[in-house]
Amino acid sequence: MNNNIKLEETFTWSSLKRKNINISKELFSERNGKQVFLISSEVAALDIIFSYYRECGYLKDKNAEIWVPERIGFRFYNTLQKKCFPSIVQSDVTKGIIVYHHYGYPQNMDKIISKARDNNWFIIEDCAHALMSYYNGKRVGFLGDVGIFDFSTFFPSLMGGAIVTDNNEMGEYIKDKLENDKTWGKNFFFIIKLFYEKSRNQNVKLFWRKWGEMSYNIYDSNYCLNPIVELIVKQKLFEKALGIRSENKDFFLNELSHYNIFNKINDHESVTPYVIPLIAEENQQKNILRQLSIIGVETSINHFDVNRDMINPNFVKCVCIPVHGGINQEYREKIVEAVIKGINCKS
Repeated sequence: MNNNIKLEETFTWSSLKRKNINISKELFSERNGKQVFLISSEVAALDIIFSYYRECGYLKDKNAEIWVPERIGFRFYNTLQKKCFPSIVQSDVTKGIIVYHHYGYPQNMDKIISKARDNNWFIIEDCAHALMSYYNGKRVGFLGDVGIFDFSTFFPSLMGGAIVTDNNEMGEYIKDKLENDKTWGKNFFFIIKLFYEKSRNQNVKLFWRKWGEMSYNIYDSNYCLNPIVELIVKQKLFEKALGIRSENKDFFLNELSHYNIFNKINDHESVTPYVIPLIAEENQQKNILRQLSIIGVETSINHFDVNRDMINPNFVKCVCIPVHGGINQEYREKIVEAVIKGINCKS
């Protein structure tokens, strides 16, 4: 058994075995006429999409305003501000909206789509945490004008992702960009991420972290998927990693259902989560965090929008519970025991 369990599965070289799997067909079989493009990273996907909107004239310049979620990563934000003006509030000059399906739980898409269509906004779905979730029977990421998917949050691939769209003009633009991408960065960025991930010495880890931070200035302009990333994703698909993740989710929800600590998954939704947000009283969360640390689970207290509605959000504190394929039956039971101890602890 591993000594530590992280929120994401740890990369190992032993996972690299060639499998005859088509990633696009395996992950996006219900594309329904949409085009799928494999790409190096989520930020590269953002760069190429907003380059298209700029070049086709829909976004006039960097001052063109885009409505974004309240909580987005700094790399995501830095990529956006090269092409537009990201704002956490809507205004009369808003041109588009980015919808973030946090932890894989779908946003209220009926409400959001209606508002976007009324205002003639384009809709980009950020599915970094929602690789295989559904809303009203439709795949999350297929509901807006374009969907962005991230492989590294679901597989130990460090990089990689996909763009899905039914905009044929955008599709031709992306295809041209990928075919003419002559940069060597896909190998450079992967090596930096790998060395950072595998470093055990904190000084060495800091060294590679600084290299990574510097490289992010050009990271988003590298488009093509790294071949090692492709191998990792294929191997994990062969191992049914997404099915295992769903099984782990169901186990935790069933074993802890009577404690009322989870955001409800509605009948019209199906969720394969990145993590499960566990919502409890503040002292209980601290106790749960302490108990999880004792058994080697590395997690933290974060925030989650329990409304799942960026128009009217309600962020509350939560403890993130990992559900990835690196968690076996024994560790699942240990996690449940730790959560129950944390809930019942009086201190």
